[in-house]
Amino acid sequence: GCGGGPSADYEKLGLVDISGVVTLDGTAISGAVVMFEASDQTYCYGTTDASGKYTLKLNSDKTGVVPGDKVVRISTTASTGEEEGSAGEEVDPDASPAAGKKEEKVPACYNKDSKLNVTVTSSDSSFNFDLKSDCSTTGRS
Repeated sequence: GCGGGPSADYEKLGLVDISGVVTLDGTAISGAVVMFEASDQTYCYGTTDASGKYTLKLNSDKTGVVPGDKVVRISTTASTGEEEGSAGEEVDPDASPAAGKKEEKVPACYNKDSKLNVTVTSSDSSFNFDLKSDCSTTGRS
């Protein structure tokens, strides 16, 4: 090995593998970041694919979620910090300002002002979220 810092002891965290599907008014949302945020501001995240499916990750090399109560935030403009090519990208001075800014497709009640709350237990494996434009969804579907 190359010798590095101490490695995290993932076994002690009791991680639970969680995946699911996110839809808005019945339509799959692709490219949305799903975050399960704990009360101490730590979070796990995943990004939805073309069919709205996500798998949560603790960090870039470990999947899973620490069990407990979570606020769920879902956003099409959030970043996981893992997007390829975003670091050091040239900014085109002639491009319109809207070009680099993605439109938030998910209502604020599911991200910034999230009303989505879940409790992750070791028996969970799937959390599907059927979001509604009128913000009537408050948990898993």
